[in-house]
Amino acid sequence: MKSTRRKIMGLFVAAAISTTAAPAYALFGGGGRIVYDPTNHVQNLKSAVEATAQTITQAKIFIETQLSNKKLFELADSIADTSEIRALVGDVMRESQRLQGSIRQGQQALNDLQNVFGASRFHNWNEFAADIGRRKDAGDKQALALFDAAAHADRQIKNAYEANRALLQKMPYVSGPTEALQASVNASSIIIDQNSAMLYAMSTQNKNQAQKMAEEAKKEQQHEQSLADYFVESYRALEADRAQIGATGSR
Repeated sequence: MKSTRRKIMGLFVAAAISTTAAPAYALFGGGGRIVYDPTNHVQNLKSAVEATAQTITQAKIFIETQLSNKKLFELADSIADTSEIRALVGDVMRESQRLQGSIRQGQQALNDLQNVFGASRFHNWNEFAADIGRRKDAGDKQALALFDAAAHADRQIKNAYEANRALLQKMPYVSGPTEALQASVNASSIIIDQNSAMLYAMSTQNKNQAQKMAEEAKKEQQHEQSLADYFVESYRALEADRAQIGATGSR
């Protein structure tokens, strides 16, 4: 009975996770352009920190309540052994703390970039980011430090995200911690996409590659359009010849 119920609840969680795709690590707008809004990024980082805080709180409440009154968790006992559930929720709490710490690193890295942007001569973020990319490639220490801090935070967030997502996939449904973990995984996925867009904006190598791909795509489109035009004109010429032959034959 325990095994059957555990499988059922496991399927429930797996279904929930299937609606949460792994991050694409980039956000693209029309024409292959990267879409990045630093103001929105700041807000989403804040929301992600709040989501992980809620997960940590829910995990603590579950563990403390279970230890103080095991009778309240007859349902949990029917899903899996109490010790197993408590261990999983403990893992959720620890990994959520790690994820929260990495997101705070991301907040600090973006805050540093925003401060430098505010003191710079630029009024447009994309122009500022492009300048950081050029200065970074030229060996400018400030630009290198800003980019490296953001890239390091991004790696930490990705690693912590994957650990939390793996926990969500194997965890049976536990009211409170499971929903909170799902929310923090979703919030972190958005952050990863925005981090990638931000780093892309500061990477001249990525920009050059994207521009090359865009040019190749444009050439391909032009080639396909030329073929289409050729076939249209050929068809028109053929119809004109048929009309002329028909007119000659009727005389």
